[in-house]
Amino acid sequence: MAMMMRISTREVSFSVPGGRRRYQSRSFSRLRLLQRSTNIHASPSSCGPPSKHVFAYLPAPVFALSTNVVPTVGNSNSATTFDSHKTNVCMVSYAAPVSINPPKFAMGVYKGTMSHETFMKTRRGVLAVLRPQHRALAKLLGKTSGRDVDKSKSMKELGFDSVCVYEHEVIATAAGVVELVWPDGNEAVDCGDHEVVICDVKRHWTAPDVVQDNACVALDVLSVREELGRQVAEAEAEASARTHTDLEGIPRVPDDLV
Repeated sequence: MAMMMRISTREVSFSVPGGRRRYQSRSFSRLRLLQRSTNIHASPSSCGPPSKHVFAYLPAPVFALSTNVVPTVGNSNSATTFDSHKTNVCMVSYAAPVSINPPKFAMGVYKGTMSHETFMKTRRGVLAVLRPQHRALAKLLGKTSGRDVDKSKSMKELGFDSVCVYEHEVIATAAGVVELVWPDGNEAVDCGDHEVVICDVKRHWTAPDVVQDNACVALDVLSVREELGRQVAEAEAEASARTHTDLEGIPRVPDDLV
């Protein structure tokens, strides 16, 4: 049976023997979306292994974990020699609520870091939701160690004040904070370079503007990567300029020696 089809912005018409049948269609934008989706030539089975999984391209929120440093007892060779009330802050990208009642949070902590060491000992920390304005802290909180840098002092030098919340020092302009407690007896899950802990949410606070807008715009991992790339390129350019300046005035080896 011969049949012709015509698509308009409001209806789909089929011309068939004996007359034309009309069917109400969805919006034109939905049709265009369907058309675009059917124009994808590659399928998961036809592609080779990707260099990154799809989750690496998601704008997942980024947090700042504050933990209080405690000195190691009975081990004079330990690298942890800080005052017991000092707070260390690091950037965390693997964290999410996993239960509403009771409220629980899952968090991945990078092994070998000072934050991992302190959290595993104290089983407590404060997680702050970062805003896009905090991207300038990407290198300080994500690529430096509290063993070498006083992050609280460095944050202030970059223009970010801190306040004491739930006995921890946190960034004053955070969009919100949650106090996490890792219950005694619960074990961490070894996930390779990270260990995952399931924590209870003891207390929490949300910024008034977030409540008023009924939305939270958070710093995301894609912005952090972009900022880190920019800072690395800037540092390399400065190093190259310094090297060029240091070489000025030094006699050069003649290029016509025989």
